[in-house]
Amino acid sequence: MLQNILTNFPQLNSNTIYLDSGASSLTPIPVLEVMERYYREYRANIHRGVYQWSQRASDEYEQVRDTVGRFMGAPRREEIIFTRGTTDSMNILSELLEDKIESGKNIILPILEHHS
Repeated sequence: MLQNILTNFPQLNSNTIYLDSGASSLTPIPVLEVMERYYREYRANIHRGVYQWSQRASDEYEQVRDTVGRFMGAPRREEIIFTRGTTDSMNILSELLEDKIESGKNIILPILEHHS
């Protein structure tokens, strides 16, 4: 099973261990293929147009959100939020939690935690 997964990441081989996914995760071949098709055939903003390309991009975006939601066990697609990356995600999360943390309380993170 692991070997099947590894074949989707040509950068990885028996001598490579990649641990920087928080900053720049590797993109598997099937995702690259879909991205290339998107950029070549129907590049458009999602949720912002009524023309065919925008509708297709929006539909596929929502299908991915549904797939991730099923995988994560989220009952509603609105619970799945895509961000630009780990830093953006951590900043959004910290803003959401800001009012939930009592004054004088601390959040302790290990030194290896993400820089944001």
